[in-house]
Amino acid sequence: MVGQIRKLNSLRGLAALVVVVAHFSGATGWLGGYPGKGAGQLGVMLFFVLSGFLMAYLYLEQPFRQRTLWRYLVARGARVVPLFAAVVGASALLPRLGVSGVLYDLPTRPLVLSHVLLLSGKSILWTIPTELHFYLLFVVFWWVASRSPAASALAVLGSIALSLGFGTPRFRGEFASIPYDLRLAQVVPYFLVGMLFGIVYRRWSFPEHRQRSTYALVLLAIPVMYPQVFEAMFGFRHGLWNDPIVLIVVAAVFGVVLFAVPDDSTALSSRAGDFLGQISYSLYLLHVPVMWAVRKLTLPDTIRFTIFLVLSLVVAAVAFQVFERPMQRFLRRRLLGQSGY
Repeated sequence: MVGQIRKLNSLRGLAALVVVVAHFSGATGWLGGYPGKGAGQLGVMLFFVLSGFLMAYLYLEQPFRQRTLWRYLVARGARVVPLFAAVVGASALLPRLGVSGVLYDLPTRPLVLSHVLLLSGKSILWTIPTELHFYLLFVVFWWVASRSPAASALAVLGSIALSLGFGTPRFRGEFASIPYDLRLAQVVPYFLVGMLFGIVYRRWSFPEHRQRSTYALVLLAIPVMYPQVFEAMFGFRHGLWNDPIVLIVVAAVFGVVLFAVPDDSTALSSRAGDFLGQISYSLYLLHVPVMWAVRKLTLPDTIRFTIFLVLSLVVAAVAFQVFERPMQRFLRRRLLGQSGY
C-alpha cells in the first residue's frame, strides 16, 4: 500500500476548520458573518475532492477481486460508519431520555430511519450518506479501471462532463413516509475531480526544483470564495454547488497543493497538521453540539469562539482516541483479521 502524503493531512484539517469557523460565524454573526453563511460548504468541497483523490490513488491500481473489494468496503465502512452511527443513535435516544439540545434533532422515527438507511442527513450529517454513496459508485470506476486503465480516466472525464452538462440535481421527497434527500448527483463533480487528480498523480509528478512551500498561499483563494466575501469583492454571488466557477477554484487550490507544494513542506507537513487531519472527522461531526453549548455563554464573541474551538478540538481528540480509532481497529480485526489500512 502506498504511503501517506502528509500535506494532505493538513489540508483535511484545514477543511474541517473552515466548516467549524463557518458554523460559529453563521450562528453568532462573529466577524460580521463573513466566514459563515455558506462558507462551510467550501470545506466540504475540499473534503469531497480529497476523498475522490484518495480512492483513486489508493485503489484504482489494485486488482479488482473479491478479496480486495471486501478489504476496500470494510476499510471505508470502518472509517466512516461507527461514529456516524453513534451520533445518529445518540441523537435519537437522548431526547427520549429527557436530554434535549445536545446532539442533532431527530424527533420522528421516519427521520431516524432515513438516517439509518443513509437516505438523508440532518444539518452536516447529509455529507456522510453522500460520502458512502460515492464509495459504492467508485466500485464501478474501479471495475472499469481493472479492464482498461486508460478507460478509467476517460470514464471520469466523461462523468464530469455529463454531471456538469445536465446540471446538479438533488433528489428529495418521501417514500413510505420515510424522507429522502439524495445529493450525490449534485456534488459528484468534486469527487470525480479528485479521482482525476489521483489518476494523474500516479503517473506524473511536478518537477521537484519547481516546487515551493510558498505555493501553499493558494489556500487563500478559499476564503475569497466565501459567499459574503466573494460578493463584497466582485459585486455578485456565486452559486456554490451549482456554479462551475467554484468547482474550478476548489480544484485549482487542491491541484496546486498536491503537485506544486513539496511533500516535506514545513507549511503543510507538520505534527499540528497530522493531528488536525487525524481528528478531522470527529471534529466535523461533533463541533456543532459544542457550539450550541458555548453559544449560551454571555461573553464577547471572540472569547466564545476561542472557548468553542478549544473545546471542539478536545472533544474531537477524545472521541478519536476513545471511540473512532478503536472502532476502526476492532472492525478491521473482526472482518479482515488485521488492523492495517
